[in-house]
Amino acid sequence: MTVAFFRTDEVSCKKKFLFHYTSAESFFKIIKAMELMPSSVAQLNDLNEANVHNLQINDWNLKILCQRYIKEHFYTISFSKGYEENPYSNGANHPALWAHYAESLNGVCIAIDEEKFIETNSDILSKTKYVIEDIEYCNINGTREEELTTHQDVETFINLNIKPLFFRKHKDWSHEDERRLLLFEKTKNLSIFNCVEYVILGSKFVTNDSKMNKLSDVISNSNNRCYKQFIPNSFAKVSYGERGYFNIEAQFLIRKQFEKLYKNHKELKLFIDWYSNEDIEIKKE
Repeated sequence: MTVAFFRTDEVSCKKKFLFHYTSAESFFKIIKAMELMPSSVAQLNDLNEANVHNLQINDWNLKILCQRYIKEHFYTISFSKGYEENPYSNGANHPALWAHYAESLNGVCIAIDEEKFIETNSDILSKTKYVIEDIEYCNINGTREEELTTHQDVETFINLNIKPLFFRKHKDWSHEDERRLLLFEKTKNLSIFNCVEYVILGSKFVTNDSKMNKLSDVISNSNNRCYKQFIPNSFAKVSYGERGYFNIEAQFLIRKQFEKLYKNHKELKLFIDWYSNEDIEIKKE
């Protein structure tokens, strides 16, 4: 499946999208393999997350054992949701995420079809327990005892209290509009092959000649897993307006970069010949 940005057919507009913000360096690693690597819960940037010391229970031994178990077993991949009904105009509208996770507009945002992502990784996910759910934002920094289902066995206690432990954050993080995949043990990297709908490039990414050259090299290299997954129409760039950030088509920028490299880039020539002759239907707004 070749990604084609601005497909606005009825089926596409009903899809649920996962938006993954990342740095340019991480993005190139991701698309070379077309995989996302789960991170240990111990690496989460909110000090309160999965921190059982903030749970209002009196059994300190249970707290310590739970904290250790969580750090050793649980992994996660974080995504953001969109704000609006139109799936093609909402993915970029997270200014804070561009600043924090995408190198202040030097990085990218990858738009992923959630249903395809889960289906593609069904073999891996069938071998472990997992939950994919929206984060709940609230005023308290922890969980009250009356909300918990108590149990003396550590693993059982954690499994009975997944939502307050892993899917609740302080309201100060609500701007992330996070949807989280939680894995109950370490797994292989998860594939995004044939799951990516489009890629939004940061406004500083597209003005960086080195990054644009590398993008051209990576997507035209037949040794990379992303080969023939992306064409110029697959890319948008982030811009800004009265209501925040939004996507605009970036295929002309990719084509311009191709023209600069074409003469001295054998693989790029072959790649351009391929997509120029392919019958790829691209519906535009």
